[in-house]
Amino acid sequence: MTFQRSSHRASRHRLPLAKMSGGRPPTIVLVHEHAGVLELIEAVLRDRGAHVLATLDPFEALDTVHQLKVDVLLTSRALSEVACDLRASQHGLSIVVLDDEPVSLDEIAAAVVAALELA
Repeated sequence: MTFQRSSHRASRHRLPLAKMSGGRPPTIVLVHEHAGVLELIEAVLRDRGAHVLATLDPFEALDTVHQLKVDVLLTSRALSEVACDLRASQHGLSIVVLDDEPVSLDEIAAAVVAALELA
């Protein structure tokens, strides 16, 4: 798993719900090419308090980032080229790219927390 802002790994805890003014949950766009992986990660992030917009379609992710304020983009290495287009659409967008090696769902959630803390 790599970060485009940092390689810091956070310990397991809930996502920071009051990160933004108004205390709204963080908005995460999740784009992955495997539906099963997408569903698992989406469930874990929702359980930890995030507003997750999950898609298999990178063009849908791009459209979402154009329309909404997104806190974190979470994507697979295979779709990482989309990250540049998405970052150009929204200045300061934190991006977490999943490596091809297996990682636990807790490690993925920790990576998202670290990205939110850096934002």
